[in-house]
Amino acid sequence: MNYLVYDIESTGLDTQKSEILELCIINYKSEEILLHEYVYPDYESITNSDIHGIDLEKIKSNNGITQEELVNKLLEIFNNNKKYLMIAHNNNGYDQLLLEYSLKRKTKKIPTNVYFSDSLIMMRQIYPNGGCYKLGAIYKAFFGNDNNINFHCGIDDTKALVRILKRVDNKQNKKFHSTLDKLKRPAFQNNDIKKLSYKILYGLEYTNHKVIKTVYDLHDVYLIMEKRHTISLLREDFKIYSKYKINKIIEQLSLINE
Repeated sequence: MNYLVYDIESTGLDTQKSEILELCIINYKSEEILLHEYVYPDYESITNSDIHGIDLEKIKSNNGITQEELVNKLLEIFNNNKKYLMIAHNNNGYDQLLLEYSLKRKTKKIPTNVYFSDSLIMMRQIYPNGGCYKLGAIYKAFFGNDNNINFHCGIDDTKALVRILKRVDNKQNKKFHSTLDKLKRPAFQNNDIKKLSYKILYGLEYTNHKVIKTVYDLHDVYLIMEKRHTISLLREDFKIYSKYKINKIIEQLSLINE
């Protein structure tokens, strides 16, 4: 399995509607930058430049490409018989969703040789008493202040995550790889995801249900009972009260093929 570490900056926080403005992918082993592009949005206005500092002028000055060109470049990386594990911080709730919805708008899918894992969940499991698990906080706890890293910048966040992962790999080698593997899952548009435990969905890793066991079971509920009944189920049966968590689960279920 080839580990690829990545980060995305986007036009906003709604993963179903937002568009990619910056995408960086680094080979974990070699630390080679496989892809780093600034991207023009097709239709969405940029509402969060105050977070990542990306506006149309910055995209232009960095030889920005189109969304279509980005999708094609991304798929070129995966166009072989190798297996890839795409690792991002909060992959479960943001990067993977944004990536898949971006491809879906172009009538494309993540290939079946590509899997995803979330370093945020991994860190919580390996260091359960770690306090704050934001990328910047973890980096500071491991390496102290670093003025060379500009967090909420796609390439800097990716480089920072690579350094964090290598530190954990060095200190907790077996646990590091086994945890990433345990959290591994295919793309939501890959039918294989239906066979997996529902606990891979956002915020459900510590829940238990007597009847619903797989993603397929929960997806059936979503298709048959519609969105509002699925929300009621998540609240009443799974005791998920956070609107944010519920919305993330719905976004994930919406990507799964019927």
